[in-house]
Amino acid sequence: MTHRLADLIDLLTDHGIAFPDDLDEVRYLTPFAVEFRYDFYPAEAEEPFDVEAAFTLLKRLRAWADNIIRS
Repeated sequence: MTHRLADLIDLLTDHGIAFPDDLDEVRYLTPFAVEFRYDFYPAEAEEPFDVEAAFTLLKRLRAWADNIIRS
């Protein structure tokens, strides 16, 4: 069974938890979790993976999740 980050976000909204629009790009990190994590990044990729942007996005996502958990 494959779980995508998009599926998890959909589960949040299905359960009445609004997911911020400015974090929606996290949906596109699923390939990173599966392929890029294990050093399989295709050499012929059209765009290089922006590690700094992904890290910034994940820090914002974590801050949002921490706030949800605390409330």
